[in-house]
Amino acid sequence: MKFKTPKSKDVMQVGKGLIAFEGGKRVGRGVVGAIPSKDANQTKLIKGGLAVASVIAAAAYKGGHADLVIPALVGVAAEQLGNLVDQQAAKIIKLKPNPDMPTKFMQDTMGLGCPCDQPNDQMPPQNTWEMLASPTVKAIEWDTVWDGAQGENEFAGA
Repeated sequence: MKFKTPKSKDVMQVGKGLIAFEGGKRVGRGVVGAIPSKDANQTKLIKGGLAVASVIAAAAYKGGHADLVIPALVGVAAEQLGNLVDQQAAKIIKLKPNPDMPTKFMQDTMGLGCPCDQPNDQMPPQNTWEMLASPTVKAIEWDTVWDGAQGENEFAGA
């Protein structure tokens, strides 16, 4: 593998492809969300079908702006296949509370590194009222902030 100093034209070409790829991913999410499904299995079929159709369309496309259309179609497919892989990995791979580096790498690679996927004892508190119960946080006396009078409230910029 050889590298050379890229020309600005080459950087722009790759940048446009990257933007098209990311745009395709987002459009794919929208398409899946717009198609009604009865359950999770039907959603998986929609994602798989969209991925296959996008790959076939990208391989067959010969029209104008291929430098944008093909990466966008590949982005649609990559997003759907990535989601399907993540869903299957979540079923197969059991999360460990304190994983070693190779296990953590594998969990992150399979989309399982999100804090929302951690066991409940490692999650941040879900109830924000517990945080507000701190003695340093005092209740606001709303009547002292604004009495409802028009034009006399210094907080309203009067």
